[in-house]
Amino acid sequence: MYYLNEIVGTLINQNEARLNKIFLILIFILFFSKISHSKDYYYCKDFDYSVTGYPEKWGKSWVPENLLFIKDEDRITINGIKTVITEDSEKKIKFYRRVKHNSKKSGKNAYTIVKYIFFKTTDKLNVGFDLPSGFRNPGDIWGVCEVELASNKSSSQNSSLDSSNYNYEICKKLGFKERSSNFNKCLNNLSQ
Repeated sequence: MYYLNEIVGTLINQNEARLNKIFLILIFILFFSKISHSKDYYYCKDFDYSVTGYPEKWGKSWVPENLLFIKDEDRITINGIKTVITEDSEKKIKFYRRVKHNSKKSGKNAYTIVKYIFFKTTDKLNVGFDLPSGFRNPGDIWGVCEVELASNKSSSQNSSLDSSNYNYEICKKLGFKERSSNFNKCLNNLSQ
């Protein structure tokens, strides 16, 4: 009986040691995976709508004056809308989104492809359009972005990226007036 108690005690101690190791490994993995999934923020503004040949109001309906895109690993969202990345190199990031619309001129289920190219060397953003047939190509809209890369942030900043205070600061930085409906939309988009 004594030997049985000793064997059981030894097995329990070995299992506790294994569980402790597994627990520490899981904590280590979770901690470092959070750091590696940090987001890069691109605050874009100062767009030149004059080259489109369309009214400025048209340009702002496609490219808002204060545009935020967030790169999280292999995903980019623009003001909360998902895009598709086609290139992410040392010099530029290319991505696009499809916008469905109906019109008398282009028919039902027509799509406009909004193409974005962010140039990493100059921090400039180019926005181009592939319009449905029957519409004149508007030309490109250019803007300048302020970039906040996750790799340049301290770990305490990274841990607070998803906090409501940080999102509040981003919306203020983008120029939205506090307590306005657009400010609230900005907060909602960032919290998704």
